[in-house]
Amino acid sequence: MMVDSKSTGISGRDYSIDKVDFGIINRLLSYCQEHHKLCATRSTIPIVDLQVIDCHSGHIIPFPGNAAYVAVNYVWGATECTSNSNSNGSLWSRAPKTIMDTMTLALQLGISHIWVDRYCIPQDDED
Repeated sequence: MMVDSKSTGISGRDYSIDKVDFGIINRLLSYCQEHHKLCATRSTIPIVDLQVIDCHSGHIIPFPGNAAYVAVNYVWGATECTSNSNSNGSLWSRAPKTIMDTMTLALQLGISHIWVDRYCIPQDDED
């Protein structure tokens, strides 16, 4: 089914998580890492002060070194932004469904961390 938002002009497909074949997706990702030099290469340059979301706990944590992560780009919407600097606890209980679905998807693909600007960049910092 095609989803079309008149307010944003953005269209996409609505999928049920039950119909996603994670085996195929994981095989495609493995193929890329095995056969594409750039896909297999991870930076050895330390990333300083990078915050990521731990998909297991939902907590915002310092980036744990050379781990794989996914950067998420999405439209925030009209909901109030929750910054990481004054937030304690798991995002699982308060993040939009888009982020919760992304955390679930990442875990299904064997990726434990995601980066989302809304949560991983302090929104109340003027710098």
